[in-house]
Amino acid sequence: MPKVKCKCTSEYCGHSPNICDKPISVTLRLKVAIGLGQFTETVETGVCEDCYDKAKEVIPWAFPKGINSK
Repeated sequence: MPKVKCKCTSEYCGHSPNICDKPISVTLRLKVAIGLGQFTETVETGVCEDCYDKAKEVIPWAFPKGINSK
């Protein structure tokens, strides 16, 4: 079975406009805000550990302590 690859294209990870393409090692469960007090259903996605660590460094407010931790 093929491993799922990280599809991150963020500039802060240093691989924009390319796709990261490393194996996914971190699973994230998240809801997306779609309006004032409105959120999507929980969705599951994944990224590689390097992109996860960089995101926590650049946008720490998106990773409250104890939530979405490895």
